[in-house]
Amino acid sequence: MSRLRIKAKFAAFDAWLGPRAFGMPVRFGYGVVLLVVRSALRLAFGAQAYGREHVPREGKLLIVANHMSNLDPPLVGSMIPREIYFAAKIQLFKGPLGKLITYANSIPIRRSGSDKDAIKRMVHALKAGNALIMFPEGTRQGEQGGSTKAGPGMVAALAGADVLPVRVIGTHDTKKAMFKIGGIKVKFGSPVPHQELMDEARSRISEGASKKELYHAFSDVAMEHVRTL
Repeated sequence: MSRLRIKAKFAAFDAWLGPRAFGMPVRFGYGVVLLVVRSALRLAFGAQAYGREHVPREGKLLIVANHMSNLDPPLVGSMIPREIYFAAKIQLFKGPLGKLITYANSIPIRRSGSDKDAIKRMVHALKAGNALIMFPEGTRQGEQGGSTKAGPGMVAALAGADVLPVRVIGTHDTKKAMFKIGGIKVKFGSPVPHQELMDEARSRISEGASKKELYHAFSDVAMEHVRTL
């Protein structure tokens, strides 16, 4: 049997079996990864999630969160009750890890300059009715956070997506969080309508401001919602 036929049969089985994550149907392999990651984080760090009922179960949604550790993407992703897309730095797409995160809906992005192809893919994913997680601070920051990037604002604006603020707590010091109940936490806020964020962003820039300034202001406003959680 050819490799293509084997892959096609596995894909069909994958779609048919479809386990449920928090009551929501997802692909079999994605569901397995979700369960393994969530279980490992709960065992190692007592990971807990609050406000999960605020997460819309369908429709385009941009999830924004603070970023303190490499644990943040798998932590947030494993606690969300629906299948989501990720934006990940292109350096991670190598070897077995690259195959795993590709299967888990990760989109490679170059941090230097503007990655137009990645932006298009993220906007397309949202317009197709999916959820996407991005970290407006870009790289890992300390507990107090840092400045934002324009990218998430651009993606949200082009896709017209509502925004779900998520705050990660405790991942800045994993040694301290180890083997403690609630050592690391995820707090989900209520979705914020796209137009509400856009209006607030426009109110913060001058009349002749560039689109990049608008996108940056959008990211700033989104992160303010994260920090209030």
